Amino acid sequence: MAPNVAPLLEAHLAPAALALAQRLGRTAFELGIQTYLVGGPVRDLLLGKPPRELDLAVEGDASALASRLAAAGETEVLMRSQFLTFKLRIAGIEVDLATARRERYASPGALPQVETAPIAEDLGRRDFTINAMAVALSPQRWGELLDPLGGQEDLARGLVRALHDRNFQDDATRILRGLRYEQRLGLRLEEGTERLLRRDVSFLAAISPDRLRHEVERILDEPAPERVFRRAQELGVLSAIHRPLRWEPGLQEATLRLRQRREAHPLAYLSLLAHSLTDEEAKGLVARLNAPVDWRRVVEDVGRLRGALSFLDDPGLRPSEVEAVLKEYAPPALEAALALEHRAHAQRWLQEYLTRLRYVRALLTGDDLLAQGVPAGPFLGRILDALHRARLNGETTSREEEVALVRRLVG
Repeated sequence: MAPNVAPLLEAHLAPAALALAQRLGRTAFELGIQTYLVGGPVRDLLLGKPPRELDLAVEGDASALASRLAAAGETEVLMRSQFLTFKLRIAGIEVDLATARRERYASPGALPQVETAPIAEDLGRRDFTINAMAVALSPQRWGELLDPLGGQEDLARGLVRALHDRNFQDDATRILRGLRYEQRLGLRLEEGTERLLRRDVSFLAAISPDRLRHEVERILDEPAPERVFRRAQELGVLSAIHRPLRWEPGLQEATLRLRQRREAHPLAYLSLLAHSLTDEEAKGLVARLNAPVDWRRVVEDVGRLRGALSFLDDPGLRPSEVEAVLKEYAPPALEAALALEHRAHAQRWLQEYLTRLRYVRALLTGDDLLAQGVPAGPFLGRILDALHRARLNGETTSREEEVALVRRLVG
């Protein structure tokens, strides 16, 4: 008899998510469809963690279930794809709904060709055994665990195990996902899986820039991205993404300092990863990831900052002088620079800019100046700049003091 994990569902799903899972199971059953919670949410349940999302697989026609839910109200179809999948928002909760399917890859790195299949085959086409489990949601089978490939045992042993010999050849993004699971969950790559990864790491070259960037983005969103980067360096994964890319041992201290900033931006970790690249190497990384504007700016700024921060090692600087220079750089790049910086005065000015100076604004606006008789045009802009500098330097602290300053400047 299959084990039943209903108590885990009821203990770790939020009440609204639990009620929704039960409703989906009932609705699917009425249509003659079996519905399962699959993949990462099942893994997290077995680890005693609240699932991050509701990922469902339907043994039957997922579109019929999506249509029934939409007709019942409170359901919005956010996305549907060629791979028989839907993203729904039901009563404010996002649900990934997929038809159980088999996949064939025409070539390494290519998108798969899919067709419907039983749930056992669907589990067999996944990446790792710990993600190849399902929990039945129908009323008659509520909580029944399907684990045809030994994922529960591997989870108990702390292993990330690939499903088959061509696992990383079929889809090399699984390399990066495997490292994320290993580091976030405190697991380790199973010995044979690590051999496969080392053998097939070159297949990352077949992955499109957008898909590769998506996986890097998910690493940046991890609680400790540096652990994934360090492991990726050890296994030759970083150089397979972009040959000059490396995670240097000295960056570990910088990441600890970065994490002391409670609101450190995820792209600050990208800045650390790119900080040792030359300008040409940085351009190559931007191209390899088809980086959007904010990523491109961070990668470029971390290089520009290397030679631009020496002026900060001066205790006599005025805040307005610091702000005038640092405002030209992306804040995540400055966060990384602060984590790497060892000069006391430069540290102080970077910290001051990130926590206070970049948020300082004059109290008077352009409309206020016009009301005081300041003519529109370049002169008004110069007055606003003067007000901003005075506010930064602590020369004005109230609206009245700013009004007085405007009168002096106009006079």
